[in-house]
Amino acid sequence: MSTVINKKWTKEEIRNNIMKYDLWVERSLVAIYRKQTSQEQICEDVKVNNGIGFSAFHVKMGTYMSKWIISGKHLNEKFMNKARNIVLHYTKQLEQISAENYEKGI
Repeated sequence: MSTVINKKWTKEEIRNNIMKYDLWVERSLVAIYRKQTSQEQICEDVKVNNGIGFSAFHVKMGTYMSKWIISGKHLNEKFMNKARNIVLHYTKQLEQISAENYEKGI
């Protein structure tokens, strides 16, 4: 699996890794979840229409799966396929998160 530290990932690289690696799917899902406001995370709803975090269409399932992953569990095949389809919608946000992490040296 690609585990390069402190790299700016392009949307195409992100997309390719999401298609190849389940761990990329889980980490991407959690990264998007963490961009939700704290109130959105609690109520599993979109409160601020700012183009950051999950859209109203994905917020319930994305939040549920993110909390599952954060609790230390992995997604089974059924949920992994759903998660992969969800995170592919957010490659632009994931590219931005990658750039932010690069700037922070993470």
